[in-house]
Amino acid sequence: MSTVPSRPRPGRTEIDLFPLTEPFALFRDGLMWLLSNREIWPVANAPQEVADAVAVAGLYLNHSASPRAVLLVLGTGPNRESTYSPAEVCGYLEATNVPLFVWTTSPGQHANAWGATDVVTSPSEFNKAWSSLQRHLENQVIVWLDGAYLPNGIELSPAARGVALAR
Repeated sequence: MSTVPSRPRPGRTEIDLFPLTEPFALFRDGLMWLLSNREIWPVANAPQEVADAVAVAGLYLNHSASPRAVLLVLGTGPNRESTYSPAEVCGYLEATNVPLFVWTTSPGQHANAWGATDVVTSPSEFNKAWSSLQRHLENQVIVWLDGAYLPNGIELSPAARGVALAR
């Protein structure tokens, strides 16, 4: 997802849209291809709304039926122009059970605002961070319940271990 919003009709709406990347095959193209493909990323000097884009990504994932996580890759520079702070967005993602992984190529205060980060400045650091993200996604399981249940009416048994409800 781009961190540079676009407005469908300039001057006629206050709604910002964050364009999704074109579909790609992770197993074929790879995450490194996605991260290094300049054609799909915004111009470096364009105003970015990083925190807002992360929140929209979390909202998007709340409506998906697949393992989920938001991966934020930060370079240099602060989070500019966002309506929400990194702390507010992290709280939202935590409340909706959407895991956030933050990688940075340039550690600093702009990255620290997001909490725990993985420094990814070498192939070995990239492989370590990527393996951690993959393990996390592989451990997620989605269970569909048949019947008419309210989400707040579903509870785990006290005997359930290593399981959490994502609401």
